[in-house]
Amino acid sequence: GQEYAYRLMIAPVRPDFYLHISPDNPHMGQGDTALITITAVRKDGFNGEIALSAQDLPKGFAVSDAVIPAGQVLAQMTMTSPPDVPMGFLSPTVVGTAAVDKETVTRKALPAEEQMQAFSYRHTVPTQELQLAVMETPPFTLSVNLPPSKIVEVPQGGEAQLVVKVKRNPI
Repeated sequence: GQEYAYRLMIAPVRPDFYLHISPDNPHMGQGDTALITITAVRKDGFNGEIALSAQDLPKGFAVSDAVIPAGQVLAQMTMTSPPDVPMGFLSPTVVGTAAVDKETVTRKALPAEEQMQAFSYRHTVPTQELQLAVMETPPFTLSVNLPPSKIVEVPQGGEAQLVVKVKRNPI
């Protein structure tokens, strides 16, 4: 109709990417590990590998290496706190670095939560900052003897055997 306007933008292709972190509020006990997922939104044909790293964490934290492979859209990263870290909230930064059109670019990952609308449509809602909560050590921890980058896929109806170890913490 007459009251509506249509806009068409024509511009050269500019391959690029941006990143989302989920959850935006991971929790961990002292000496525990938090798992975060980083999702890449690829733009204008960018399909390269993205190396991920964490910054702004206190001394003693260990962060797993993570890479979003070429052609893929997500990777997972672990952050492990030292057992004597003070309880509280931290705001680490996760960045992704990639070669885009022969130039090295670094993008800060934005924390986000996935929301469901009308019981089927999912969309990503950015939040203000990543808030990593370090809480009191739980009475026990569970672990599996797998490297952080190892993913065990189990098809529907399939089985997988893993050894899960329980470590009771002193009370």
